[in-house]
Amino acid sequence: MKVSYTVTSDLPSVKVRAVAFKDGVRSFANIVPVRTGEGVPQGESVETNVEHTFVWEVANDWDTDLDKVAVEILVQEGPLLPQELITIPATETHKAMTITRNSLTEPWLFDALVWCFAEGDEQLQIKDGRVSVGGVDVANGNKLIGTDTTAATALLNYLYGKMGYKVLAGEELAYAESATRLDFASEGLRQVSVKIDEGE
Repeated sequence: MKVSYTVTSDLPSVKVRAVAFKDGVRSFANIVPVRTGEGVPQGESVETNVEHTFVWEVANDWDTDLDKVAVEILVQEGPLLPQELITIPATETHKAMTITRNSLTEPWLFDALVWCFAEGDEQLQIKDGRVSVGGVDVANGNKLIGTDTTAATALLNYLYGKMGYKVLAGEELAYAESATRLDFASEGLRQVSVKIDEGE
């Protein structure tokens, strides 16, 4: 299958990957990897506002008889998940830290999982539409697994871990909540605090 695409952006280049969905239904039950072929995007940066073309060797990635399939070009202009940065100064008992505070939406988390699938990350397993990380189910079809604490923790640790960040817990989380007067778990674990830097 020959695929041509153009990424429209004000940025000179962006990172791209490709994935496909059977029957054009954007769900983990219909997701198909796009990994083999000539020039298939592998997360590298490509020039924006010009046409690019690759050839996908469908039979190498998909055992099912070819039906209708929609190829989607994934574009990443920044980090895997958005960040709202807050810096907490050092005290006598705690180091300075920079955290990100976001009310994460399901579409953002879904898109991040799709990117990781397109990346071919072996930590992420998909079977019959169920998505698991380290043996813990985190999504099914096109929905996250509710607000289950174990699933939410596994999902956030996985995605933020991919970004090189550490999800705050225990005393660090208590300190961040106290210092900022914010309740980071007030929205079913969608709002989180992540340590991305610390000083002396």
